[in-house]
Amino acid sequence: MLYDASMRYFKENGVKMIPTDMRIQDEIEDLTSAKNAGYTEYRESQKREKELQTVKANIEKMLRLQEPEHEEVRMKNEQEL
Repeated sequence: MLYDASMRYFKENGVKMIPTDMRIQDEIEDLTSAKNAGYTEYRESQKREKELQTVKANIEKMLRLQEPEHEEVRMKNEQEL
């Protein structure tokens, strides 16, 4: 029954030659390697994003620390006028 269903599927999808076990295993290994490479790239991208978020937070913190200085200078200039 499974054999008939498989053969019907292959005929409907235009598969004329059934792949060998070795060919299927090679394809599985290729796909696994590609998946692992994708995960590696994804993890590296996550790490880079985290670094950039940290840099952004540090810059925002530095700018917030500088704001009172600018406010004091602005107020002093207004008082002098």
